[in-house]
Amino acid sequence: RRRHTRYWRDWSSDVCSSDLLFLAVWRTRPRVWPEADHLRATVSALGSFAARAWPSDALAIVATQLDKVVTLVLLSPRDIGLFTVAFSLSRIISMVPNAAVSVVFPKTAGQSAEQTMATVTRTAAVTLVVAAAFIGLLWTMAAPLLSFLYSSRFGEAQWLLRWLALEAGIGAVHAVVSQAYLSLNRPGSLGLQQLGGLAVSLLFIFLLKPALGSTGLALGLLAGTLARLLLAFAMFRATLGMPAPALLAAVSPSWRLLLERLRGGTL
Repeated sequence: RRRHTRYWRDWSSDVCSSDLLFLAVWRTRPRVWPEADHLRATVSALGSFAARAWPSDALAIVATQLDKVVTLVLLSPRDIGLFTVAFSLSRIISMVPNAAVSVVFPKTAGQSAEQTMATVTRTAAVTLVVAAAFIGLLWTMAAPLLSFLYSSRFGEAQWLLRWLALEAGIGAVHAVVSQAYLSLNRPGSLGLQQLGGLAVSLLFIFLLKPALGSTGLALGLLAGTLARLLLAFAMFRATLGMPAPALLAAVSPSWRLLLERLRGGTL
């Protein structure tokens, strides 16, 4: 009997504690529930953005791996070596957009469309200037660089390096310009750009490779990257309802800004 009395006393205590906990939660509902609704809305928005963005990411992965697949399938072992060396050296230009994109997207998130376009235009112009400097260096110093870093046998890859450097520079500008679509909640547009660029690359590769060999492969990649950039500019008006960035007009002030930052050590 004493055991049953203790059992019912513990049970009633648990019930009272549960009632008090429920009452406390119920009384905080005006403060907590709106936050829960906000969290659901945030998760829903992020899910929608991710669902529209993943095709472009998937196609970007396919595009970046395209050169590896095609070189293994279409090129001889000797040409594979030359192409791999030239491609690896040309990717030094990729440092430029990688650094810019890591800053541009967080900065433009939540900004107005006008502020976003101003930031993207200025950053893309600076990227164009820096990428052009790297391209000029690789074009003029292609043969000596290949001979110094590898050996004189790889001097034959100098034209591959030049075309791939140009492709990397155009890709750098596209990587920055495309941040406008992400910041203004149009990630699906990037999927169309990646798809168009991939189709152009494949078309030119299979048209040019039989006659030009590995050079045809480099020119095919260049054509696809250029197509992505042109599509990005062409889709601004239709997708975002805004004119495309005036990069050439922004180059001169961006060049002066870059020089000022370099002199002041605040780049």
